[in-house]
Amino acid sequence: MKHISKDFCILLIGQILTSSVTSLLTSVSSLSGAYLAPMKVLSTVPVMATTIGGLLMVFPASYIMGRFGRRTGFLLKAMIGIISSIVCFSGLLLHSFYLFVFGTFLVGLFSAFGQYYRFAVIDTVNTEKERITAVSVISGVGIFGAFAGPMFGSEFSNFISTIPYGGSFLFLGVLCIGISISQSFLSSNLGIVREKKLSSPKDNINQMISNKAKLNADFVKISIIGSISVAIMTFVMNAAPLSIAHDGYKMSSSALAMQIHFVMMSLPSFFIPAILKKISKNKLVLLSGFLGAFECVLAIFFKQTLILYCIELGILGASWCFMTNVATMMLVNTYTEKNKVKAQGCNLLIIAFCGALASLSSGIVMALSGWILLNLLCIPLLLISVILVLSYNNKNNVEVKLTEK
Repeated sequence: MKHISKDFCILLIGQILTSSVTSLLTSVSSLSGAYLAPMKVLSTVPVMATTIGGLLMVFPASYIMGRFGRRTGFLLKAMIGIISSIVCFSGLLLHSFYLFVFGTFLVGLFSAFGQYYRFAVIDTVNTEKERITAVSVISGVGIFGAFAGPMFGSEFSNFISTIPYGGSFLFLGVLCIGISISQSFLSSNLGIVREKKLSSPKDNINQMISNKAKLNADFVKISIIGSISVAIMTFVMNAAPLSIAHDGYKMSSSALAMQIHFVMMSLPSFFIPAILKKISKNKLVLLSGFLGAFECVLAIFFKQTLILYCIELGILGASWCFMTNVATMMLVNTYTEKNKVKAQGCNLLIIAFCGALASLSSGIVMALSGWILLNLLCIPLLLISVILVLSYNNKNNVEVKLTEK
């Protein structure tokens, strides 16, 4: 990128802080749920509540940003995050599982806005080459959050000795305050769709269902590929701390494995532009599918140790990184600027729905069967993603018209 804009740099800061919140929450949420849950099978309900919150907010978040801009959306996100940290802490303080679940639901509303950082950076660039670099960098800087989140989650989990994990959620609120301060410097008009009338989320959904708005076939394929990537990552990642704890390892060991996972969700992003000079986007998606299958093989056929957990979660992170980021790059060529709000909202709505199902299923499978079956169930999903990318047709895509700066 020849010219790095102020907005691009601010979005990077927001992404770093948001990824810190996400990785911190993932490290302690299921463990906090297990601590409070009246039954073992409900231990991942807080994680599921977060995903459901994201599912309900992800389309309205697109509308809010299209109507009022990225700055307003990200500031609203930060406010919700601060409130959610207070509610989660109160749930732990009062030993109320249901209050804690409500707090994690609010975190889901927060996370819905955070998913738009990959699309927000596209608003700051002008060419396809810059778009590839921007999406890769915004995902790559999550590596800082990958280190910070699990580390602070572990360090602050016993900050208040009488409230296990309470300190982690207080620190989550501090991170959200940082998001609020940083994102207030974004340009007020960034991301606004300039139309005479922007239809409401309800109107957009009704229009998508009607015959008047047929979605591009490749848009659907790429959305499903992205959904499979997130579903597998959510399915395995949420169960990992429980499986590691079940095998007798301490939370510090779980935090290490999760750190490696989050690092590998971000670090490979920096290499995507160079890789795409050698192979096509389609082939990179196929490669990510094979990486995911390799992780499943390790989990199914080998005795689990801490080192193997770290390797598996690292491979899982890399698989998600390649598949999700390349899917984003492919997706933006399947809709026009005029349809940006509807397309981005629909894409993330599909992804959030699949993530919610994965979160619910993760706890149930772990409680009833365990780590091996959980990984075995991922293989058919990976096969579907391979079939879809093989049928993807680049020639039928529409080139997105980026907003004039």
